[in-house]
Amino acid sequence: MINKNIKNNSSNLNIKELEKLEKEIVKEFELGKFIKVENEKEIMEELLKTADNYSKKNKSITLRINQTILRKVKAKALKEGIPYQTLLSGLINQYALN
Repeated sequence: MINKNIKNNSSNLNIKELEKLEKEIVKEFELGKFIKVENEKEIMEELLKTADNYSKKNKSITLRINQTILRKVKAKALKEGIPYQTLLSGLINQYALN
């Protein structure tokens, strides 16, 4: 929950470094579009549990990739509206499972 009474610290963010979605979130925060939810604690606990389970199932890797190819992957991911890491993960999953 983001309370309207919380001091707006978004001016400290370097907006140029944020992705489009993050910029939209900051803009909506500044417009006061976030509201308090009744069961905030339960939601946060469930989100933390989900994140913990996710991290247990997935392994982070470091991968070297040609810059041109990476730019193309990022462009395709942007077109699909998903993070490029998610696109790459999905492609690797498809390759491994087929």
